[in-house]
Parts: sequence; structure tokens; C-alpha cells
Amino acid sequence: MKLINEVREFLSSRSLVDCSIVIAVSGGIDSITLLHLLYELKEELNLNLSVAHLDHGIRGAASKRDADFVRDVAGTLGLPSTIEKRDVEELTEASASLEEAARKVRYNFLAEVREKEGADYVALGHNRNDQVETVLMHLIQGSGLRGLGGMEPVRSFYVRPLINISREEIRNYTDARSLDYKKDETNRDTGYLRNRIRHELLPELVENYNPRIRQKVKELSNLASEAHSFIQKRVTDVLEELDVERGKEEIRFRKKE
Repeated sequence: MKLINEVREFLSSRSLVDCSIVIAVSGGIDSITLLHLLYELKEELNLNLSVAHLDHGIRGAASKRDADFVRDVAGTLGLPSTIEKRDVEELTEASASLEEAARKVRYNFLAEVREKEGADYVALGHNRNDQVETVLMHLIQGSGLRGLGGMEPVRSFYVRPLINISREEIRNYTDARSLDYKKDETNRDTGYLRNRIRHELLPELVENYNPRIRQKVKELSNLASEAHSFIQKRVTDVLEELDVERGKEEIRFRKKE
């Protein structure tokens, strides 16, 4: 009951009710959990749900297996689904990694599905562990307040109802309900920075530095996000006070203010 209550609170507190949501479902444990939780709340919160799945064409037969699995799950729940395949390797630019290209193609696909269906939001299955990994990845690569804030719970039309729920809680939920899901073996590939953080760096930090490192990074993320939001709001207020006028060759504003 804890997870359903947390997702209910997430949606209700942000007025994400009486709306239509495209659920991004890869077939993995996180997205399957998200799908079932939103389905449980469908009638109560008057949610119009549909499913979207993109086959990146990276893992051959395994990719097709996942696509077929998602189609079957959506059909069993009586939800419409959009399943497409796009070859990410062919779309990868010289300056971008396969990981970056896959992310870009996926988000473009989800935005297209939302627009085509006239949906209000796209729900993503990122959880609290993903958030910690994201913040550490930004820290390693170099980041300011915005990056240290990690992924936003709501950004534009993207929502992340599981962002405050741990991977362990998600696993307990699927085990208790005997839910089937697919494992993506590329999540074990330490050639990707995120996977090295997940499988190598975080276990090292937990064992030899701070067993509560995940909680501490999440707290840092919350503080950075709040600070960034405050600064952004204040900047917006100040810009209004400055009465900025932008011309073709000059910008005028109240110098004193």
C-alpha cells in the first residue's frame, strides 16, 4: 500500500488528475511497476492511460521480445499502445555516444506519441536510485546547481511518479504481486558511465565511505533543486523590475535597479 499511496500523493499534490497520460514502458521492472500503479489509480483519479514503447534496434531478438511483451501487457490491461522501432545506431551522430543518441531518439518518440494522442503528460519510470546515479554522474562530469538537482519530478509534460521510491521498494512491489518484467542485459554493461556508477562506484562508497551515501546524495539533490528554483524565480522577478526592452541592436533596462 505504501507505493500506491506515494504515487497517489505525487499525482494529487501536483494536480495530475482528470488528465491523459502516456506511460513510457520499456518492459523493465521500473516501467512495469509504474504501469500497474497508474492502472490501479486509473478510476480513482480519472486517468486516461496509454502505453508507448520504443525498440531501439540495439539488442536484436531481445529488443523484439521486449516490444512483444509490452504489447501483450498493455493488451491484457485493455490499454492502447504505440510500439515502434527506430535504428538508433544509424541515427547516432559522430559527436554523440550511442547512449546519448538512444536517449534523444526515445524522448523524441515519446513527445511525438503524446502530440499524436493529444495527451497531457508522459510518465517516466525513473526511481530514487536513478536520481542518485544521475546526480553523481553530473558531479563527475562537472555541474552547477541545476545538474546537482538531478531529474525534476515534473518538467514540461514529463512526470516521474516513482522519483522518490527506491529500487528495493519497487522490487518488493513486483514480487508481492508476482508481476512479470524483462531484464535488460545492457544495464550490466560497465562501458556506460551510469552502469559503472551503479555497479562499481556506489557499492564502493556504501561499503567503505558511508552506508547512507544514497540518502545523503538525495538530500543534496533536494537542496540544490530548491536553491536553483529559488534563484530562477528571483531572477524572473528582477527581470520584470528592470523593465528590459530588447531591440535589434541594443538592450535597454533600468540601470539603477
